[in-house]
Amino acid sequence: MNWRWAFFLASGALAGATALLSACNSDEKTNNNNQPDATSPAISCMQGLTLCNGMCVDTARDRANCGECNLACNTKAAEVCQMGQCVFACSAPATKCGSDCFDLSSDPGNCGACGKKCDQGFVCSDGGCSVTCMNGLNACDSDAGLRCTNLQTDDRNCGQCGTKCDPGYLCDQGSCALSCQPGLSKCTVDGGERCVDLSNDSNNCGACGKTCPMGTFCTSNGDGGASCGLQCFGGTTKCGNKCVDTAIDPNNCSGCGIVCDGGTKCSNGMCQ
Repeated sequence: MNWRWAFFLASGALAGATALLSACNSDEKTNNNNQPDATSPAISCMQGLTLCNGMCVDTARDRANCGECNLACNTKAAEVCQMGQCVFACSAPATKCGSDCFDLSSDPGNCGACGKKCDQGFVCSDGGCSVTCMNGLNACDSDAGLRCTNLQTDDRNCGQCGTKCDPGYLCDQGSCALSCQPGLSKCTVDGGERCVDLSNDSNNCGACGKTCPMGTFCTSNGDGGASCGLQCFGGTTKCGNKCVDTAIDPNNCSGCGIVCDGGTKCSNGMCQ
């Protein structure tokens, strides 16, 4: 082989190696899906998106790239990205007042509206200023305005503001209950409550529900108690377990146990 053929063969081998190396470099820029790699400068974003650090983002709303790449909004200051600008925003139910967020339904410095402050002694409730009450009391409307009251004992606000107890009833533990005057007791009668005198009520003798037998009546014992017993009327007198007329009864003439002897009769309380 002369030198000319040797030079020709060497040139051909060098050209083949160069072509193979170029093909390998081209494959490195292509992924398995035959799509450009995300790091390749050749990547393109859809209309409205911008390529920032290898990612397509919406710079009109992206907090980390607001308006342009790498321009981040201050999330600690409640900033969000709107129309490519970092702006202050509050999460519901808070409202922006100045440079901070407030709940207008409960904030006493911004009650119902920004800058509307409640007077001292008042609180913000449901967006309105109301009087502050001590523990156990509630603020209710009255003719003189708001006042603090105990809903457990207030006859005009029993259980809740505006609930009034009927005459004869008092507020007890938040419910209107029958109120009895001294000497009377509260008993359930015919399914309802009423005040009775336990010292003479034959249906409630000495205690609620204690009924006297027929022919007997409830009388006071004089010691605060009462019992069922025989009670005589029409000028008769109780002797033992019956009522007698001591004016004419020969066995009780003028008094219990006084008997007329010898067949005499009792007349006007005298044995004759």
